Amino acid sequence: MPSNIKTNGVAIIGAGLGSTALALALHRQSIPCRIFEARDANSGILSSGVTLTPNGCRVLDELGILSRIEDKSYICEYTATKDADDKTIRKMRITSDAYPCYRLYRLALLRGMKAALVERGLPIFYDLKLEKIISDTAEGVVFQVGDRTESAAIVIGSDGIHSTLRRHITDLVPVYTNLLCVYGHIPTESVKWPDQEFAGGCTILGKPGSLFMVPEVADGSDLMVGTQFAYPEADRMGWETLTADTASLAALLRKDYGQWHDTAKNAMMSYANARRAYYAGHSTLCLSYLAGHHLLVMSS
Repeated sequence: MPSNIKTNGVAIIGAGLGSTALALALHRQSIPCRIFEARDANSGILSSGVTLTPNGCRVLDELGILSRIEDKSYICEYTATKDADDKTIRKMRITSDAYPCYRLYRLALLRGMKAALVERGLPIFYDLKLEKIISDTAEGVVFQVGDRTESAAIVIGSDGIHSTLRRHITDLVPVYTNLLCVYGHIPTESVKWPDQEFAGGCTILGKPGSLFMVPEVADGSDLMVGTQFAYPEADRMGWETLTADTASLAALLRKDYGQWHDTAKNAMMSYANARRAYYAGHSTLCLSYLAGHHLLVMSS
């Protein structure tokens, strides 16, 4: 740790979940920090959910966040895997003795984190994109955000797939592995489920692949339904164009519709009728609920 870290502090690039959690953790160690975010304060683009496993719950509990989000979370103990006959082929406990599993909208969690930052006097400076690193020495880092020159003992980047800071550190770039995840939200009661395990969170296996279902509000009334499949690589403009094309997103959600069994078809029809289609992320961005991890989301 640099000797001047408690005088010159830490600068964090990006104001997402990782950045805000890091700032709260540094504050617990009496290390001053500030966050710089390229977007404005009201961008609110995070429309997907996040699953908090017991380890994540423990960390958020230590940071004083868990109690803030409990009333916004669907709290569960198990996740199930169903086959094409609607039979349970696997039921896995996803809790510990100390904590259950929380599922909630990512934006609700981020708002809770930001509220804690305000209470602790930790600033976020919006509309300030990291432009370049001016100098990087043992004494600290001088960098440009927007038209401002700033300095800190350490600069930590959490600014996404197109990270400016990553380009300063390495010439390595993210590699696309040809997977796209697309999802929609439906009212849980809009489908007549064969049993309650479907609405409580499960993965359906069928001929086309997997269809996952995740409750994202405390009473379970809102359900994310999505799938993941191979998709050709696009450049940044191509991904942004796809994100904005709701008709194409809805068509991707219904991909291979005829090969699914009735329960999956009913869920697909429900989110198609709801007209709430979202491009959730390509595999350089995320590990999806299908892999038991969270989504980093770009919404339509």
